[in-house]
Amino acid sequence: MGKYNLPEKYQRKRNIIIGGIILLIISIFLDKITLNLISSIRNNILDYFFSILTSSLLITSILIIIPTLYLWYERKRSWILPLGVSYIATIIVCIILKLIVARERPTDVIFITDYLLYSFPSLHAAIAFCPIPILNKTFKDLKWFWLTFALLAALSRLYLQVHFPSDVIAGILIGYTIGIVAIIVKEKYLYFLK
Repeated sequence: MGKYNLPEKYQRKRNIIIGGIILLIISIFLDKITLNLISSIRNNILDYFFSILTSSLLITSILIIIPTLYLWYERKRSWILPLGVSYIATIIVCIILKLIVARERPTDVIFITDYLLYSFPSLHAAIAFCPIPILNKTFKDLKWFWLTFALLAALSRLYLQVHFPSDVIAGILIGYTIGIVAIIVKEKYLYFLK
């Protein structure tokens, strides 16, 4: 059998995912230490900043709704379906994993629904990172804005101590990977979308 070579455009993404998996494994051993360090830098200004930034509505608006409108306006409409599907798939995968793993959160938090009681993986981080590959492909000029916002949204979960670092890293990996899969499926199977 011949060796399959991953197309060059996906090799970098593969390396990012492999690096993320290694970071995830390391972070599992440093979860509690990291949370202790974070609690030592907490202050009122950062509390306020990250409390606003962690809003699911804000994350969804900036990384899903506004980009969808841009895609429509810029006549890149064929990317709206992959963006939406990656968002929904990310939510489904994270909820299933939360129910399977059932990891307690680092602090007591009151939630309306049972599946949100669990910590692993961070749904916020996953939602923040699932559009990144698609947005990077369609709006390269804004890639640092999207990435910075997504990273801050993910970090807000750590700062507010509602997730362990491994939860956030796993969420980032899940969201990012689903975004890449959405691109591959769109380019390979849904190329006819205009």
